Amino acid sequence: MFFPEAMPLRFARDFPFDRAGRPAQITAEGEDAGWLWPGLTRSALGYRSLRRPVHVLGGSADLVVNTTLHGQRAASLIPGARFERLPAAGHMFHHLSSPMRSCGRP
Repeated sequence: MFFPEAMPLRFARDFPFDRAGRPAQITAEGEDAGWLWPGLTRSALGYRSLRRPVHVLGGSADLVVNTTLHGQRAASLIPGARFERLPAAGHMFHHLSSPMRSCGRP
């Protein structure tokens, strides 16, 4: 999830890994996944009505989400939004402390 970066120590320390593999948690994750597309569709239908500044960030090294298909497309549906692809940033760049990763700026 953090590729190409290593998992941040704070995340490794604080994430409840012992709970993540429990059967009830795996079931809950599967149920969440089943509601993903209906939820995304409902959200996307409201994009054109947004009237606040929006800056969508996506990592160029994200192996989980296609940033062009999802991030750039979302920005194109939101009036006045802009999309920025962060070079060499993976899926979980918001957990990293580098200013480039957290703000989209060097």
